[in-house]
Amino acid sequence: MTNAQHILLIDAGNSRIKWTLGHIGHVSLEAQGVVALGDWGALREQWNHVHEIHQVWLCNVAGASSEAQLLQLAQEKFPHAAWQVARAQSEQCGVTNPYAPPAKLGADRWAMLVAAHHLYPRQHVLIVSSGTATTIDALDSRGHFIGGVILPGLQLMHRALAHSTADLPELSELSENHQASDFALNTRDAIASGCLHAHIGAIERMYKTLQERASGQAVSMILTGGAAGQLTGAFQYPVHLHNNLVLTGLNVIAQAGR
Repeated sequence: MTNAQHILLIDAGNSRIKWTLGHIGHVSLEAQGVVALGDWGALREQWNHVHEIHQVWLCNVAGASSEAQLLQLAQEKFPHAAWQVARAQSEQCGVTNPYAPPAKLGADRWAMLVAAHHLYPRQHVLIVSSGTATTIDALDSRGHFIGGVILPGLQLMHRALAHSTADLPELSELSENHQASDFALNTRDAIASGCLHAHIGAIERMYKTLQERASGQAVSMILTGGAAGQLTGAFQYPVHLHNNLVLTGLNVIAQAGR
C-alpha cells in the first residue's frame, strides 16, 4: 500500500455503507466494499484485510447512531488513525454553498457537488442521485451551488402507493431494463411507469432550466445512486453514470484536508 492509500473513505447512506481507500490523482473511485446499513459484522470482516490506515473520513446521512457505531468500529480496527466527518461548508475545494445555513445541506449532496466540480471543471452540472430519496442539484461553471430539489426515490414512491391504498400492489425491485410506458395496460406497469415518468419529468425540467441559465455554455448531467440504472436510457442528451460519486467527492475533500 502506497502512502496515497492510507485514507479510508466511508459513505454511509440510508440503506448501504460503501467504503474504499483514497488515491491521490484518481478522478473516480470504485467501492472496495459494500454492506447493508447496520451489518457491522460484515463491515468488520471486510476491514480485516485493510492495514496501515492513517486517516478515516466519513460521509454520513444515516443518523447519529450509525455515525457512533462506525466511529467505534473504526477505532477498534484502526486505533491510531485520525477521524474526520465531512460536513457541508460555505466554501471548500472550489465549491461555494449558499444553502441556508450551509451546514444543513446533506453531507452526501455536498460531497457529490465537490466531485462534480472536480470531474467537470468549468461546466454547468446537474447531479441526480437516485436512491432512497432522489436529489437533483445544480452547479454552475464557477463551482457555485445554485440549489436543488428532493423527492421520494422510485422504491419509496412504489411503497407509498401500496401502503396508502387498498388495492395497489407493492412492487419488488424493478429491472434496470424496465422502460416507462406512455399508456400502461396493467397495474404493475402503470405504477412503475408513473414513478419513472415523475422522475424523468422532474429531471428534464431541471436540466432545461439549467441549460437556459448556462446561456450556451456546456451542461453535463451525472446520474448516481442505486436506482440510477433505471434512468440512464430515458434522456435524449448525454448522461454520465458514476456509481460512487460520494466516495469520489469525499476523496477530493480528504486529500485537500491532509
